[in-house]
Amino acid sequence: MKPFALNKLEYEKIRTDLERFAVSYLGVEHIRKMAPLTQMKAIRNKLNETEEAKTLLQTGASVPIPSLEGIEMILDLLGTGYVLSERDFGN
Repeated sequence: MKPFALNKLEYEKIRTDLERFAVSYLGVEHIRKMAPLTQMKAIRNKLNETEEAKTLLQTGASVPIPSLEGIEMILDLLGTGYVLSERDFGN
């Protein structure tokens, strides 16, 4: 997206405001790397995901965010062929 359009939409202000809602530093990092979508199919997919999450939250479901602390080590191992043990999840 063109810088003029991002400026006109106050995209940086929106991103900064959104960072206040992040509950982990991984969330803040993700928000800082975000960029507006421009492909209609991708936009529709994200809107569908958002609607699904909204429905889950309205029915009382929750995400165990505190239990995700330290998960970056496990995320780094994804796709490497490493087999996780029970001990890996306990640290």
